[in-house]
Amino acid sequence: MNHLKEYPNLYRLYVRIRNKWLIMALLFFLAFAFSFVSILWDLPEAVSVLTMAMVIPGVIALIVIPVTRAKVIKSAKRFTPQELARVDNDFPMAAKEEGYCVTRDALLHCGGYFFLYPVRDIIWVYRNVMTVRYLGIIPVSKSSSVMIGGRDHKRYGCKIKNRGRAMEFIETGLKQYRNGIFFGYSNELEKMFSKDFDRMLAISREYDMRNA
Repeated sequence: MNHLKEYPNLYRLYVRIRNKWLIMALLFFLAFAFSFVSILWDLPEAVSVLTMAMVIPGVIALIVIPVTRAKVIKSAKRFTPQELARVDNDFPMAAKEEGYCVTRDALLHCGGYFFLYPVRDIIWVYRNVMTVRYLGIIPVSKSSSVMIGGRDHKRYGCKIKNRGRAMEFIETGLKQYRNGIFFGYSNELEKMFSKDFDRMLAISREYDMRNA
């Protein structure tokens, strides 16, 4: 993490996100501490049970902090020092949508969590929608995420609003810097990414070179 301190804007972003989780953890633990007060004051049992249960999200929030730190360190290692310096300089002035930002070197998410991935390594971007159904029939809730298929043959999911513009914003931003990125989901792209990834990479490189 000391390495990231060389890039003040990125480090400030990380600290802001970390502090949000610290504050949430503190509030949850304060609620948990109040459960003992509620018992002494003979408040309704439901109040005691509810506030005592706050220890669970409090612990989860504390766990998120070191996990986020590890992810930030791993993400930063994907970039050269020159690239990180450019991202640090470009980030404050770049347009943002739902916490997402695209610079010439990186796709960032700076909302409740930290996501940083090199634009040069992005191969495929698509929207994924998960629908929760009651009894497997009645839709209860829906959540959306943008999926990033990378040159490392891994997928990275980041939450977006169901009816927001983040997906279109990301696509428009990436198209400024790369032509060799596949957008949208199809069975053909899924099959190619899963079973014929070398071909997908070759097509991506061809489009990047053709339109360079």
